[in-house]
Amino acid sequence: MLNPADLLDALVLKLRAIPELVEEMGGAPTNIRAYHHRWPHVSYLQVALVQAKAPAILVVWRETRPGNIETAEAWQHDFSLIVLPREEATAEVEGEAAAYGRIFGLIVNGVPKDDTAEGNKLLNETIHSGCYPMNIPTFSRQTIMVSAEASMDYFDARIVLAEKGDN
Repeated sequence: MLNPADLLDALVLKLRAIPELVEEMGGAPTNIRAYHHRWPHVSYLQVALVQAKAPAILVVWRETRPGNIETAEAWQHDFSLIVLPREEATAEVEGEAAAYGRIFGLIVNGVPKDDTAEGNKLLNETIHSGCYPMNIPTFSRQTIMVSAEASMDYFDARIVLAEKGDN
C-alpha cells in the first residue's frame, strides 16, 4: 500500500501545475495546499477550514480502503478538495460560470504544465506513478456551523486514486 500522505502531496503538486486553476486561486500556487493531520498541533480540519482565506483549495485525505479494479484487488485512496472560491463582486453575466463552476471544470479538464505532465487533462493525467488516473470526481456543496448564529458554505470535490497493484 502506498503512503496516502505521499499521494496527497502529489495531488497538490499536480493541481498547482494547472495555470488556470492557480489563476482562480488569486495567482498564488500556495493557495492550493495539503492538510496533513499532525497531532496535536494540526488535528482539527474544521478549524483549518474556517481559518482558510478564499480563494483556496485545501486538499484532504479522507480514507484508504480495499477495492476492485476489474478482477484485481487494489487500494483506493479518497481525497477531498475543499474549494473556497474567490469572491465575485458583481452578479454573474448570463452564460458565464460562477467561480466554483470554473474551478470544477479545471479540476477535471485543466492541463498540468509541470515536468511530469503528459499533456492530458487532469482527469486522464498520472498523478502518482503508483496509481491510475483519478476516477471521475463528484462535486457537492457542504455547510459547517461556525457558531450558534452562523454557518459557512464550501464546495467539496471528491477524488479517488486507485493503486495499480498491491505495493
